[in-house]
Amino acid sequence: MNPIPRPAAWLLAAGLSALAGCYAPSAVVHAELDIAADGAYTLNGQAVAPAELGSALTGLAQRQKVAILDIHASPKAQINRIQAATQAAKQAQIRVAFAEEVPQR
Repeated sequence: MNPIPRPAAWLLAAGLSALAGCYAPSAVVHAELDIAADGAYTLNGQAVAPAELGSALTGLAQRQKVAILDIHASPKAQINRIQAATQAAKQAQIRVAFAEEVPQR
C-alpha cells in the first residue's frame, strides 16, 4: 500500500478543514414585542391582549420555531407588564432580549 505523499496529505487536510468551516447554522428566529407606556402589547405588529400573550407566544414557538423574543419597552411601561411578558416567554421556552426603547414605526 502506498502512503499519501506529505504535500498531498497537507492539501487534503487543509481542504477538509476549509469545508468544515463552511457549515452555517440555521438562522435563529426572532419575534418582536413592543410594550407601550400604557402597557399595551404589540407582537410582530399585531395588538395582543395581555391575557392572550402567553398563548400567542406558545403558538409562535411551535409554528414558527421562534427562539428569541426581542422586547422593546417604553421607559414609562409598568414593570409588571414587562415581568408578565418575560414570564410568558419563559413558559413558551423562548429566550428574551431587551432593547432600550420602543422602535419608531
